[in-house]
Amino acid sequence: MNEVVETKKNELLTQKDFDLIREYDEISKRYKVWKDSKIESFKKFLEENDTDDYKVSADGVTYHIYETKPYKKRQTDTKKMKEEGVYDLYTRDVWVKGSIRVQVEYEEEE
Repeated sequence: MNEVVETKKNELLTQKDFDLIREYDEISKRYKVWKDSKIESFKKFLEENDTDDYKVSADGVTYHIYETKPYKKRQTDTKKMKEEGVYDLYTRDVWVKGSIRVQVEYEEEE
């Protein structure tokens, strides 16, 4: 049985903790907007240049931008499979959403 344990106000988190959480959330939201915008730019760039793979290097960092195409895969409904003891009747094809991925490689310093 789970009991609710009352604690004194701010016993576990300080005001600084709350401020950092709020700041992180704000930065995270701004980053998501920026990232979504860049992904759309990458999609447009790849489409306009009729490619799905692009690498660029700057200041010892290589960015590998590539698109994964949507594809269909077979997925098993395990709950029904367990209930019924069958496989083929409860499998289905599902589409997997395509995406843009960015890999970053750093040159090793000697």
